[in-house]
Formats: sequence, C-alpha cells, structure tokens
Amino acid sequence: MASSKTLEQAIADITIWRKGEQRAPHKPLLLLYVLANYQQGHARLFDYGTELHEKLLSLVERLGPQIKAHYPNMPFWRLKGDRFWDLKNTEFCSTNGSKQPPVKELVEHNVAGGFDEEHFALLGKNKNLIGSLAQQILEAHFPESIQEELADEMGFDIQQIRKVRDPLFRQQVLRAYNYECAICGFNMRHDNASVGLEAAHIKWKQFGGPCEIPNGLALCAIHHKAFDKGSM
Repeated sequence: MASSKTLEQAIADITIWRKGEQRAPHKPLLLLYVLANYQQGHARLFDYGTELHEKLLSLVERLGPQIKAHYPNMPFWRLKGDRFWDLKNTEFCSTNGSKQPPVKELVEHNVAGGFDEEHFALLGKNKNLIGSLAQQILEAHFPESIQEELADEMGFDIQQIRKVRDPLFRQQVLRAYNYECAICGFNMRHDNASVGLEAAHIKWKQFGGPCEIPNGLALCAIHHKAFDKGSM
C-alpha cells in the first residue's frame, strides 16, 4: 500500500548512473520537473515528445556532466524500475526491459509517463508531500548553490528548501583564501564584512565531502555556481 514513507523511500532508492565521483542528475531533474508541474495541477501523465524531451534535455545539458551527448529518454524509460513510475503506450515500442527505445519511437507512439495511479492519488491527498519530496531530491543530488536556483526556477518554496549552512566552514575557508575569490579575486566588503563570497565544497557534501579547509574553496557567488555545475 502506498504511503508518504514508502514513496520517500522509493525516491531515495532510485538508481543513478555513476562513474567514479561523477553522477548523472537525469532522474532527479525529471522528477523535480514532474513534481513542479503536479504542483501546478498537471494531469498524471506527461507526453514525452511534446512535454518532456526538450525541457529535460535543456536541464541535463545545463546541470549534467560535461559529455558529448545527453539522452533524456533514458531516465524517462528507466524510472519504471523504481517502483512508482508508470508508462503508457510502451507496447508499440521495439524494446523491452531497461533498454530504452529511440526518441523517435517515444514520439511516434505518444509514449507518456508519470507517477503511477496510487502514488499520484497520494500526492493529491497530501498537499505538502510534493514540497517535501522536492526538498529530499534537491538535498540528495545537488549542492547548495544549485538547490536554490532549481527550487526558484521550478516554483518550489525557497524558504522550505534553504538550509542553514555551516558558518564555521565558511569562516575558515574564507580566511584561508584571504577573503578573495580563488578564481577572479573578488573581495568586496561592507562594514568590514565580506559580501558575495561563499565557501564551496570541492567534493560535494551530499557525496561525503567533509566540511574542512582542504575540501573548500573561497568563490564568489557566480564562480561557485559555475564550479558546482562542472564548468571549471
């Protein structure tokens, strides 16, 4: 029987492509986009070709690993193995199991996907569950500099998503870098307090990176986001 606890656990257990320290955020981005649309009253299923392909491709190109090509059809198809995702019109596709069909087939056959009926009904009954699931996904898969950007872009409650950051880690890292951005040297101060300078984790805290000076960089807000997105 579906419950908020079982859904939270299923989302915590989603399979993610990994290669060393690198993780693909495709499934988390797809889930965030779907939850954001559910929050706005969208129906249970999303047509892949007309509603998901271009948007998800844009998100993974911007926030995914720096590789030659991204395949947003992969998370859409493979989520069906994660206990809460449902696909429609798959019987017309040429592949089965976890191997995803080509995008052309998903579009031609109007393959649609979304939360299964039981879990979608659960989201409808518990209005706070969408926000808590979004927060769970953001905290588990994205660094703090990107969490707020994504929450804002998709219309989730920023105040709910924002977490209290470790003031000691920030203080120690900024002091170690003489209160200057390690990339551009930005060092603005107001009333002798550093402004717009942040302590970035070299190895993300979500993936076991410690809040210690050797794992920190002093970066301005712009370069912090660029660094976390893998642009540097």
